[in-house]
Amino acid sequence: MKNINKLKENDAQLALNQKWVSQLVSSQESRDKLIAQFGKNSEGSYNQIEFLDYMTELNDRFAEVNAPKIAVVNVEGRLLAVKVTK
Repeated sequence: MKNINKLKENDAQLALNQKWVSQLVSSQESRDKLIAQFGKNSEGSYNQIEFLDYMTELNDRFAEVNAPKIAVVNVEGRLLAVKVTK
């Protein structure tokens, strides 16, 4: 908690020292790394997709499909054999 007071001084350096981030880069360095990884688009930025456009491309996880389904249920704790009466 004593490091919280250092946030006012240099929050980026504190984040690096605390290992909350792996490195510090400028906006331009970040953009250059993203372009190197994903390519450059026609606007001169890195290739990207807007979140809402991405969401419309995903399959609906809850759509009904006429196929057998398997469920995995994780259980923790002791399992007891209990007789159920109606």
